[in-house]
Amino acid sequence: MKKILTILFAVVCLAACNQHESIKFDKTASEGIAGTYVGTWTRTLNEDVVSGEGTVVFAATEDAHLASIAASCENPAINRQGIANVAHSDHEYVFYNNAAAGEFGTRFSGRVYKDGNIEMQYSVEEQVGRFKNIYTFTFVGQKQ
Repeated sequence: MKKILTILFAVVCLAACNQHESIKFDKTASEGIAGTYVGTWTRTLNEDVVSGEGTVVFAATEDAHLASIAASCENPAINRQGIANVAHSDHEYVFYNNAAAGEFGTRFSGRVYKDGNIEMQYSVEEQVGRFKNIYTFTFVGQKQ
């Protein structure tokens, strides 16, 4: 009886493992995320909040997991460019760069959702005398 239960348990486990959906992508992550995203940039420092219309632009590179990124906004003043690590996440994309001293000038991360909506965030520290101001920048937009 123990052998039958053990074999039955093994069959159930193997059957459960074979039911996962395999996702096939027709574009690399770099190609899939490429485009211009228009939305609102918001800079926050304590209760001081400044928002304005701006963009995030991704351009595909030869590397399937890297894309160039450009973030811009007139007010708050944003003009940053760099390289983003990009990856598929189910039917969405995630992007980030953990190099604080990289071209972009700070760490950043975000996600592009199935419907083309994007969310991105990064922080910048500024030393003012003996105090440190930490500005938080967020972007919410839509692929054009």
